[in-house]
Amino acid sequence: MSTLIRISLACFLLLSLGACRDAGQTSNDIDLSAANLLPARSNHTAVWTGTELILYGGVAKGVVSSQPGGLYAADYSTPNAVFAYEPGSDSWTLIREEATTRAGHSAIWTGTEMIVWGGITTSPIGSATAINTGTRYDPATGLWSSVSTTNAPSPRGLHTALRANPVSAPSGTAVMIVWGGTNATGSQVYNDGGRYDPVSDVWTSLSATNAPAERMGYSAVWTGKEMIVWGGITYNASGGVTYYNNGGRYDPAADTWTPVSTLGAPTARQGHIAVWTGTEMLLFGGFDQPSNGLLLMNGGRYDPATDTWSPLLHNSSWPYYETWGDTLRGAWTGTELIVLSSSFQGRYNPSSQTWNDSGPYFSRSASTAAWTGTELILWGGRDLNGACYNTGIRYNPSTNTTTRTAVLYH
Repeated sequence: MSTLIRISLACFLLLSLGACRDAGQTSNDIDLSAANLLPARSNHTAVWTGTELILYGGVAKGVVSSQPGGLYAADYSTPNAVFAYEPGSDSWTLIREEATTRAGHSAIWTGTEMIVWGGITTSPIGSATAINTGTRYDPATGLWSSVSTTNAPSPRGLHTALRANPVSAPSGTAVMIVWGGTNATGSQVYNDGGRYDPVSDVWTSLSATNAPAERMGYSAVWTGKEMIVWGGITYNASGGVTYYNNGGRYDPAADTWTPVSTLGAPTARQGHIAVWTGTEMLLFGGFDQPSNGLLLMNGGRYDPATDTWSPLLHNSSWPYYETWGDTLRGAWTGTELIVLSSSFQGRYNPSSQTWNDSGPYFSRSASTAAWTGTELILWGGRDLNGACYNTGIRYNPSTNTTTRTAVLYH
């Protein structure tokens, strides 16, 4: 198996992480011996509830050991402490210690609760197993409950999960749509999924008719009516990687897939960012095998109403080198797309079709980004040497200013 394959997005959970450190501030700033120092992590999830940020899961440390035909043979650990961050008071609270640890999972906010599902667990240490279990947390009551496994999608990680509008749920509430991903070895990549109704605690399989090919490293956005899946990779029979520049639109009300046009579409890639603006999908960046670690400085604007693409370009000729297989982070603010990676940051205005290269500097991979409505909260991640962080920033695009988040919890 080639070096590029071994460090593809499919194995981003198990890159040579080494021992994590609590980094980002000096000993002059905080007491590093404090018992309530936030644990460092990467590849976790973060959801914004409207008042607080909830961190769940991730990778704490580990060493990758590749094997022929596989991706995961490692000794790495996943943190099980769940934390909530309140920006107004700049304070962290320990919610609870989870019994099941996971990374490469998904997490969504339904409007009333966080739903975590799937991922890769390492219990005991030294093993890596895909799971199809989930958990639900209601901050208003403080109650946790499990997600049914009856008719749930098969165990997987590196999938996507989206909150879909009430029209798609028999119970009249929001549902979670899960699709794609891979098993723990990378030997099986999926193009199926399920719809989960949290009111009835019931899973319904998605139609496979006209569904896109199996993949991971793709993007998925919710338009208010459809889920749009695009790009990504899969492993072919010869052990190589197949890149996609195609996708599909899934309508949960009709349980149908419609192909996305490839005419004028961006080139094939993985690890790009995609957001929904209210009228179109903006897609930028990512990686392809020929780029050899170079960030692709282009993308596209997709209008599902007309099934057409138009270019989204950046005029920089500067080569931005990235951790190959990482995924770009950012958010849609309502007027701009904020994009950042370990070496690039920028803001794109689709109305003027212009870039502003100011933005949050957060030189790390596998961190999380959550938009609060006024700020982008970036937290955690790792550096190029695999050292993990327990720090974060809050970025305000209206003032182009950043504020560090606390590193102690209570």
